Amino acid sequence: MTARLGTEGCELNTPKTAKFDVRRIYKGGTKTLIFRVFGVSLLFGLHILLGNALGPAQYGLYSFALSVTGLLMSFAALGLPTALMRYVVQYKEQQKLNELKGALQQLPAFALLASFVFSALILIVAIPLLDGHEWGQGLRYSTLLLPVFVLEQIRRNLYKGYARPIGSIMPDEIIRPIALGACVWLLQIKAGSTAITLYLAITTVLAAGFLAWLYRDVGRPLSGPSAKYETKEWFATALPMAYGSIGYLMINQTDVVMLGILKEMRLVGVYSAANRIAMLCQIILGTAAIIAIPMITAAYHGSRMHEYRNILGHTRIWIVTLTLPLFLVMIAFPQMILSMFGDDYVEGAWILRILATGQFVSAVAGPLGLALSMTDRQKILATVMLLAGVLKVFLNFVAIPVWGAIGAATVTMLCLLLINITLLMIIHRSISSAFTSK
Repeated sequence: MTARLGTEGCELNTPKTAKFDVRRIYKGGTKTLIFRVFGVSLLFGLHILLGNALGPAQYGLYSFALSVTGLLMSFAALGLPTALMRYVVQYKEQQKLNELKGALQQLPAFALLASFVFSALILIVAIPLLDGHEWGQGLRYSTLLLPVFVLEQIRRNLYKGYARPIGSIMPDEIIRPIALGACVWLLQIKAGSTAITLYLAITTVLAAGFLAWLYRDVGRPLSGPSAKYETKEWFATALPMAYGSIGYLMINQTDVVMLGILKEMRLVGVYSAANRIAMLCQIILGTAAIIAIPMITAAYHGSRMHEYRNILGHTRIWIVTLTLPLFLVMIAFPQMILSMFGDDYVEGAWILRILATGQFVSAVAGPLGLALSMTDRQKILATVMLLAGVLKVFLNFVAIPVWGAIGAATVTMLCLLLINITLLMIIHRSISSAFTSK
């Protein structure tokens, strides 16, 4: 689906005394954008290949299964992979090798165990009730994918915690699209179930391989100290993180999931193709966040609110300048763009226009989510996202049975508009109160 209000995993190493230089946004952002475009192009090319090879119904099954898995992942992993990233950074900085060793041993194990238990419960309780439903097959595949998604998240977060960006980005943004695309093309895959199976196998091999590589390197300095387990503290930190991510996942995944449940997989396929295109508006936003968020954080904690406001303003200028042409092309030529997925997808022209409008609004607003989470307002952000996610589920129950994919797209656009207006008001109030208190 939709909005990612920022980019996760930014490294906040900027000193508090750093001075604002607008050139860092424009030059640094442009350089970073080049690398991100390469990875996004590979992923987008993979989905074009899948859309053409599978057709709308089978591509819809593939998209539905991955969306359901993403939605369930926060419940299944209990926030433990995110807590793992935090404690790796913290314990490394504090030279607490005993606690670091304990976290590396216990948190991944608990996260994987929880994901297997969660998958088993779904298989035992829910799936027998779904025989005869088209989306029951997608849910079955989700139970297989769920532990693999958690393993992948552990791998990604550990590499971020150890400040190894190549290991964080390379498997899922470079290697997997190339490997899966080659398999689909060479084997002439036509079934969504086969594509999901290949996705599962490739992701498992990559996640396990890269994790083994990382543990081999970091295990050497940890071979001496005995492990110390702060289980109670780790869970106390992880569970609120899970609560915060649930709102994001409800915003990002529920439209595809509910469209599959309430309508049919063919519509899911058309909608997913349009959504994949609309999400390209987020490339500039994500790139800007990588550059601007450390600067925003340093300015805020250094009580330099003029600088804080200027960084947000210049970041928006950079985002609008680069995103507007792409958005206008989507609005003007939606059928031509959708035809890259195949002729059966061009009926989603208005879906693309509506979703692109929502994504453009989200991009123009700037990296508001990360700006709040990195300036001591993460609980406010989590509450806003969770309430918006609940609202979106309710509106989808009303809109999808009547208007189908158009209804789902409209609800997504309205929720993105509401979220960004709310976050803008919160940030504006925080800046105003900071100036007032001086």
